[in-house]
Amino acid sequence: MPYCVKCGKELADDARFCSQCGTPVGGYDASAQGLVDKIDVNYPEAESVGLVMIMGASSMEIGPGSEKFVEGTIEYDTPEWKPFVSTLGNTVRIEQTQDLHTYMHYPPLNRWNLKLGDTKPFSIELSAGVGRANLNLGKLPITHLFVETGAGDNRISFKEPNPSTMKNLEVRAGAGELSLSNLLNANFEKMRIKGAVGSIELDFAGEKLQRNAYVYVGSGVGGVTVTMGTGIPARARVRGLTGVRSYGGFFRSGGGFGDSEYQTEAYMSATGPKIELELDLGVGGVTLRTSP
Repeated sequence: MPYCVKCGKELADDARFCSQCGTPVGGYDASAQGLVDKIDVNYPEAESVGLVMIMGASSMEIGPGSEKFVEGTIEYDTPEWKPFVSTLGNTVRIEQTQDLHTYMHYPPLNRWNLKLGDTKPFSIELSAGVGRANLNLGKLPITHLFVETGAGDNRISFKEPNPSTMKNLEVRAGAGELSLSNLLNANFEKMRIKGAVGSIELDFAGEKLQRNAYVYVGSGVGGVTVTMGTGIPARARVRGLTGVRSYGGFFRSGGGFGDSEYQTEAYMSATGPKIELELDLGVGGVTLRTSP
């Protein structure tokens, strides 16, 4: 399914223009212009390494599957966006260092398709502009994750368990849609989500809850949906000018409008790890629900 390179909206296969912002579908053929860089990066010598990626308006596909640290391709049609790869100490940087807001034409084409290795634990810092991001980070031994994106459709999933403990998981998003799924597999201790305008979906599915986890969600205008697996002990405190709908195993346990508390049926009797959520919202709606 194609996506708009300007606002990230999902498009019909035969669409010629984005129904949301009017941007023409398509653009220049980067491969035809020869602007395709192959990325092929070995691990630094250190035991624990870092990966920093800085990109402009983009379409991004990142997932596991490399025998090296990073490999794949970056296609672009603005010469000033040529990516540079460097290694300093234990950190690999892949970045577009020119003015990321100056295009040869609009909409620009800037497609990142990368595979990451799972041999060593590593941290990720990713900064992206307007566009679409699909990050499948399951199986990867990630110790810290920081993602900052502009407007668009951003999806982060953990289809397989993280073999390392993720100390911090932080996402900052602009306008658009943000979705994180199979979060129990992320094996995180602390999560912080910040969204300006748009929807945020958090799906706490996965193999099992391995440790106590804290989640903070801050949003200006928009809706937040939290889906918790049945039997997961979780408590959510909701603050702000927002209505709350709770389904399944979530029930209200205290407070009132503007500052209320909800918990799952498993929370009170749990003796093992629990999830504590703090939802601090401006204007919008919150949905709390459980699923098998």
